[in-house]
Amino acid sequence: MAKHTKKNYYAIIKGRDAPAISSSWAVTHLKVSGYSNAKYKGFQTLNEAKSFMENNECYNYEFLDDGAEGERAPGKGEVAYYAVAAGRSPGVYEFYHDGAEKEITKYPYSCHKAFKSQKEAEEFIQKYENTLSDMMDQLRL
Repeated sequence: MAKHTKKNYYAIIKGRDAPAISSSWAVTHLKVSGYSNAKYKGFQTLNEAKSFMENNECYNYEFLDDGAEGERAPGKGEVAYYAVAAGRSPGVYEFYHDGAEKEITKYPYSCHKAFKSQKEAEEFIQKYENTLSDMMDQLRL
């Protein structure tokens, strides 16, 4: 089985406010979810994301430096906090099964991520909410 690697940067070729590179899944999710034919990919390094942009002939793009989202995802057997930013009941859950999973399953455009600390999970949700608020403000202009 392939090892899941942490994505630190997201190259967005097609999406809202694209092209762009973001350092946050909370922000990226809002830029691509529900966007017809969105094209994006996650990478461990900024150079990998930049190469992806260039390989897709995107040379002028915005860099959305939204700060790191935790040191790394919790490993198997480690305590995890599951941030549900968009789901039936957004919040931080200590369990995936019997917790976060039921909040996101079959929920359109759900957004969630696992963290090593409750603080990081809460910051992820706040970042999502702030980005959503900014996007709504732009629509009102």
